[in-house]
Amino acid sequence: MGVYLNITMPIQLLTIVHLVIASLMVGLILLISEVLYKKKITRGEYSRKISHILVGVWFAVLPFFLSQNELIFFFSMVFSIGLFNRFFRIFRSIYSVRRKSYGDVLYALGLLVTTLIAKDPWIISLAALHIALADGLAAIVGRKYGKKHQMTFFTNKKSAIGSATFFLVSYTLLLVFFMGNTGSFHTQETLLVLALLAAVLITGAEAFTLLGLDNITIPILCTIIANSLI
Repeated sequence: MGVYLNITMPIQLLTIVHLVIASLMVGLILLISEVLYKKKITRGEYSRKISHILVGVWFAVLPFFLSQNELIFFFSMVFSIGLFNRFFRIFRSIYSVRRKSYGDVLYALGLLVTTLIAKDPWIISLAALHIALADGLAAIVGRKYGKKHQMTFFTNKKSAIGSATFFLVSYTLLLVFFMGNTGSFHTQETLLVLALLAAVLITGAEAFTLLGLDNITIPILCTIIANSLI
């Protein structure tokens, strides 16, 4: 199992400061989303996905400032708070969707597993951006433009344009990652094909995953693919 830092580092004052800053930013994003929701500026899937995208982008930044030990603690804490919030509904904006989903709780859990197995902080960032941008933008675009052309995978309804959006964002993220992190091991043509195949696989996993479980399957699949290529 690949790790990029030794996880035996004790909790020190600097670690506490890092965790407080990381947590305050998440809290600020959720608070703003909650205010917008209560003022009816955002509603439904849009309200949930705005939080989803902003928090995910912040999560993608953290691996470059927090150690692996700090990330493990942070994502464990976010997962625990998510469970608490699911029962007491402090932040209602992230539940403003009618379909059944456990994505809010699984979000941090997926990134926790990713942190444990990733060889490099860039891989954690890649996984977080897939959840934030590929999944988040696919939901927004699909909701707005994809009502007429929907596909059903088991009981999971997906719009064609939403899945296309997911694929395009995933392909872009993977291609940028591969070109910046695989060195001279692969030619540019090979990287284009590898990114294409990986994006197809991840898009398929997102389409077939139910109940918000894609917040686990997507980051773990991204990590396995990226680990194998660097």
